[in-house]
Amino acid sequence: MKPDWKDAPEWANYLAQDKNGEWTWFSHKPKPEAQWERWNYSQQGAVHTRALLVVENWKETLEKRPAKGAKDK
Repeated sequence: MKPDWKDAPEWANYLAQDKNGEWTWFSHKPKPEAQWERWNYSQQGAVHTRALLVVENWKETLEKRPAKGAKDK
């Protein structure tokens, strides 16, 4: 299950899922690493959480934090 933005760390600006099912909060916009089938998290400010559902289209899971006052997706 995708994490909810209401549970995001204050510093988190992006959320994405790797092909292995791991969701990650990012402070900066990550780049996909096709070779490893994951998002680049070499930057500071990344927290990982496991998901129950692995997706094939992992490169399409990146989303930006909703604007304040906007409803969570």
